[in-house]
Amino acid sequence: MSDLDRKQFLPLICAALLMSGIFTLAFTERPVRLFVNDAEITPEVTPYLHDGRTIAPVRPIAEALGADVSWNEKTWSVNVVSAGWLSRLINSLDEAAGKLPTTTESSGEIQTVWRVDDQHVLLEHVTGWDYEFHLCNHATGHIECIVSLFDNARLKSIEENEILFVGKGGDDTGNYSFPYLLRYDLEGVGLWREEKYLARDVVFGKMGAWSHEFESVDGKDEMLLVDLQVSGDQMLAGGHSTPFTVVSVNGDVVSLYMYDVTAVGAGSAELDHPLVTKVKWETEAPDVLIDYEPLIAEDFPYGGRLTDFEPEKPVTVIDIYTDKPCAFSIETTPADNLSFRYHIHLEGK
Repeated sequence: MSDLDRKQFLPLICAALLMSGIFTLAFTERPVRLFVNDAEITPEVTPYLHDGRTIAPVRPIAEALGADVSWNEKTWSVNVVSAGWLSRLINSLDEAAGKLPTTTESSGEIQTVWRVDDQHVLLEHVTGWDYEFHLCNHATGHIECIVSLFDNARLKSIEENEILFVGKGGDDTGNYSFPYLLRYDLEGVGLWREEKYLARDVVFGKMGAWSHEFESVDGKDEMLLVDLQVSGDQMLAGGHSTPFTVVSVNGDVVSLYMYDVTAVGAGSAELDHPLVTKVKWETEAPDVLIDYEPLIAEDFPYGGRLTDFEPEKPVTVIDIYTDKPCAFSIETTPADNLSFRYHIHLEGK
């Protein structure tokens, strides 16, 4: 076939292919150059013009504009979070604070904001010493209180699918349970409490609580019970609160420093407990707590947030000797109107 014959035959071949539909895509889907803010980008999938509409991949365009793109395998959906969402959220915190539940004493403030994932931020709402944590869906504006002020909690970490808090507990009646973990499951949408043992120094309780007298320490069901009695020479007002207490862990000794608690002389006891070899107690001068001033000034959950601490009351020290280093957890409860009890759980490390 001559060149002339080929030139005449080629249009016929193309016409036949067009009629069969083989070349339809090539002629109707035309490649398109892509520019974002006057800068050309070349995504792996080339944009094209189809039936008068420009078809282009989402991710390279969104990311070029500073947005975040995520793919949800479960729902087969793409989520694009526009640029500057955190800045816009921070600028609207005053409005958000007005929608959060507050105490009657103060409206409080949003003190810290954390990014959780592509949809959520965590707001730390503070009123005095009371901390609440609210999860905010910045796409929908939905705000939910997930940790209340009664847990006296602080954020521990933000994991892939959950948020962890360390709770200290405590309320005006003097009930504490410390420490424990709070787990908020982002996928299951729920909060779970998990008891844990601690092997570090910690402060809890309340300054200005009623004065107490040390009564006894005993072992029961692998637990230590420390009983206090309200001193008889005082006016009882303001509710029964946990005495201000420092717990110190030093090797195989766990010590309780109980502020404004007195003991009649020094003493010791051997208890029926699988880990405890001996318990000793005595009342010391208040300056025994000076060594713990940095801890006392530390923030919750381990410290007491007292920067102007000036000890004036006597301190009863209970030293718990164990046969190996131990971690502890503590619950405190008023036993009745005039007595108070520490429930001390020990676990070998």
